Amino acid sequence: MADVLQNETEVLFPDRAVTVRGEAVEVRELTFLQGLEAAPLIQPLIADLYDLFRDGALEPDLAALSAVLGGHREATVRLISLATGRPAEWVEGLSDSEGQAVLMAFWLANTGFFVSRLVQHRAFLAAADKLYRPSPLASDGSSPS
Repeated sequence: MADVLQNETEVLFPDRAVTVRGEAVEVRELTFLQGLEAAPLIQPLIADLYDLFRDGALEPDLAALSAVLGGHREATVRLISLATGRPAEWVEGLSDSEGQAVLMAFWLANTGFFVSRLVQHRAFLAAADKLYRPSPLASDGSSPS
């Protein structure tokens, strides 16, 4: 029962705190407006994350996740900056261990943000597939049964 309550609490209050250079840093869930601000920058990131989760994995391999986020360095730095309220230069100046801690806190605080965008991306791909799929009439000339 305690695990269920903990999970529900994390969903309702996803913000995380990490200590960086002796200072507590709050990593917040991105707001709606921050998501809109970042939307043009994160479209390629969402497409690559979709490929990572395509097989239905709920918890990705952390090395693969880091590779995807690292492949979209500018977007990742901007998102972490938005989530922490720190300038991009602060994010870029983190040591590896500090950066990993902030990155994991960011991912945990913003899982809902990414899940909603992955669902939207999936719906878009399904609609596009349906829209552009050749009609059965076009392929063999016979009528569908």
